[in-house]
Amino acid sequence: MLGLETDVLVIGTGISGLMTALTLSDKRKVLLVTKSRLRKCNTYYAQGGVAVVLSNTDNVKIHIRDTMRTGLMLADEKAVEILVNEGPERVKDLIDYGICFNKKENGEFEFLKEGAHSERRILHAFDKTGYFIENGLLKEVRHRKINYREMLFLDSLSVEDNNCSGAIFTDLNTGRKVRVLAQQTVLATGGAGAVYQKTTNWNGSFGDGLAAAYLAGADIRDMEFYQFHPTAIQINEKANKFFLISESVRGEGAIIINEKKERFLYEHDERGELAPRDIVARAIANQLEEGHQVYLDFRQIEKNQIQKVFPMIYKNCLKTGVDITRQPIAILPVAHYMIGGIKTDYYGQTSVHNLYACGEVASTGVHGANRLASNSLLECMVYGHRVGKHIAGQPRVKIKNSKKLKEKACKPTSGRLLFTLKADNRALMYNNVGIKRDEQKLKGAEVQLKQVLEKMKTTDCQNVQQKQLLYQLICSYLIVKSALSRKESRGAHFRSDYPKTDNSLDQKHTELNIRSTPIC
Repeated sequence: MLGLETDVLVIGTGISGLMTALTLSDKRKVLLVTKSRLRKCNTYYAQGGVAVVLSNTDNVKIHIRDTMRTGLMLADEKAVEILVNEGPERVKDLIDYGICFNKKENGEFEFLKEGAHSERRILHAFDKTGYFIENGLLKEVRHRKINYREMLFLDSLSVEDNNCSGAIFTDLNTGRKVRVLAQQTVLATGGAGAVYQKTTNWNGSFGDGLAAAYLAGADIRDMEFYQFHPTAIQINEKANKFFLISESVRGEGAIIINEKKERFLYEHDERGELAPRDIVARAIANQLEEGHQVYLDFRQIEKNQIQKVFPMIYKNCLKTGVDITRQPIAILPVAHYMIGGIKTDYYGQTSVHNLYACGEVASTGVHGANRLASNSLLECMVYGHRVGKHIAGQPRVKIKNSKKLKEKACKPTSGRLLFTLKADNRALMYNNVGIKRDEQKLKGAEVQLKQVLEKMKTTDCQNVQQKQLLYQLICSYLIVKSALSRKESRGAHFRSDYPKTDNSLDQKHTELNIRSTPIC
């Protein structure tokens, strides 16, 4: 087994992990690890932008108010205040790293508007904001010569007596185990959209970090709130791949209609296309259930404006055979963002000592029951930086070298069987634990997940494929258990058997861990 040692281990190379590493780079020895290649993360594919108060017409109080309202009495006001107040400084950091955002002819930043925002505050780089941020941060990582390792799959966190001392990985190139000893470990592993059959996430988003943290004893919070993005298009039917169309196109004038050209969203909310995502997604789902077709119509936006501001969206729609300057394009809601996650404090600390989490894998409290559009990149920047600053201020600790790990040869499960189990689980989650839920469907999902998890318990050890399935099942199970326990509808969690919001559950969170909720 290969042994490595570092001051801080950061698992994940999206914006939150990179911000943590850059904040720490002149104070601690940092090792960045990713299970794939650099840039293979949800940050890279993020379109819309960063919600931040930088214009003269906006102020932090309005942004805080919009975030709290969208969170529907589950957002943590202090966490939101930190998010909004520290956001402008973190954007300035990005600019210092050479990342450019769109500007108007007069040199001022160009801001877009998205759903549930009172002001135009979405700072963007065309419709590839995440692409430019990821590349800019990686350039800075290389400039500072921060160490990184690709193709290391997280097997488990090294935790004894509730103290984390690093992690164990499998090198996907060689198959050998790699143990990394670290004073602090940071999970920045992103979300779990790939547990759903239809998602905007890249195909490796199975919630590895969250599942590993759960198995290590960390507290998990609010997993029932999984946000579905209302406007996605299918770009490859055979591979079941979907492409997100940024909410900002609706802020610029695009509308949602059915085949009868009816703008049905105003029946659900006076803000129409700019209502919060949960409302828009459910309204579209209702239309599809009733047999209607639903379309996004760009023709209210000038043709040259579409091609100028949304060039990637325009080109991807053309690949499906639709010129959005001439005709509407069919859309549907798909799984997009994990609102819940590993419970942390305001500095990213989890319930396990020396284990931190930031970004989509973390539950900081800023989103509540429903994420406000474009607050996600902002959260990654702000809380990734806060994790780095907090670790830098901690005294150095001696790393305990835990028990020696014996490498075992694993009997591989059939590749076809694993593929089938993964696919079946993804379909189960989309059909039973999607936008609209009820007791019967949730119980059915729980039973099926338990059956597969029971079989997994009989396996002496897991190879990478088996472990990936286990992580997928754990994340799915936590979503189901959380959804069963919240007997109301609130934000991204809608129960048709409990369609109303229960005010007695305001500020009441769903918390799970391996002690209170064993996987089987």
